[in-house]
Order: sequence, then C-alpha cells, then structure tokens
Amino acid sequence: MFIFWGFVVAVVSAGYVVKQNRLAQESMQKVYIDSLQKIADSVSKGKVTVVKPKTPDVVATTPTGNNFGTVSNPKPTPTPTPKPVTPSGPTMAMVATHNTQSDCWIIINGKVYSVASYIPMHPGGARRIVDNCGGDATSPYDRQGHSSYADSLLGSYLVGTLQ
Repeated sequence: MFIFWGFVVAVVSAGYVVKQNRLAQESMQKVYIDSLQKIADSVSKGKVTVVKPKTPDVVATTPTGNNFGTVSNPKPTPTPTPKPVTPSGPTMAMVATHNTQSDCWIIINGKVYSVASYIPMHPGGARRIVDNCGGDATSPYDRQGHSSYADSLLGSYLVGTLQ
C-alpha cells in the first residue's frame, strides 16, 4: 500500500516539475521573441544600422587526406621589440641613478641589467637585490653560487655592457 502511494506522489511530483519546466521555457521564448521584435522595430524605424560583418582574419582549411581542420593566420606575427640598448653602453653614473626597488639596475660581470620587475620573484628575497640597486652586484652574485638557469634569466633583463 505504501509503495502505491509513494508511486502516486512520485508521478504527481514529476508532472509538476515537467509543467514548471514547460512554463519556464515558454516564458523564456516569450522574452526572446519580444527582444527580437524590439530589434526588428528599431531596424525598421532606422534607429539601428545593420552592418555586414568583416571577413575573418583567421582562415580554416582542411588538408588533403585529413578530416581535421587546421587554422592558419595569413597576417604575419609581429616580432617583439627588443629592449633599448644605449649605443655606447651605460656608464657607472647612469647605473647609479637607477637605485630604487621600482627602478633597479645592477652590474654583474661588466653587464648592466634592469631587474626591477624580477625583484618580487627572486627566491632569495627582494632585499638581496635591492641592496645592490644602482651598483655592482658581481661579488654577491658570485658568492651566492647562482645556477646556469639564473645566468640564463639575466639575459632577458640586459640593458647593455658597462662602459
């Protein structure tokens, strides 16, 4: 007997859910149709200008013997602009003016690096670099025994060779 009433409750509940779902769909369709009607009215009254979309920059092609599409970009990719390097190289006086955490140049092995953007990421802490801003950091750099990876990172911060 309980199973029967449980079944009846389940069927009635399911019917209610289906009805609510149908009502929600009808409501959404009405909102959608109303929106389209407003757009059509605006276009017909000249309030909105319809613009034909541009041809896309990306072209999809399918190579022979392959069902998978590939995407190619016909526009050339711009190359990154290199950091400006002083033609004659920075001087010790120039380096000395870049002596703050937000504008930090350091000298390591005769090369000048602008490292302000790297300071927050330095694994040894910001203080290790900030203490050497505007000066020669070769001795502390070498004493610490930096890895070849650290040496390769320096290249991306190079300003030029010290004059």
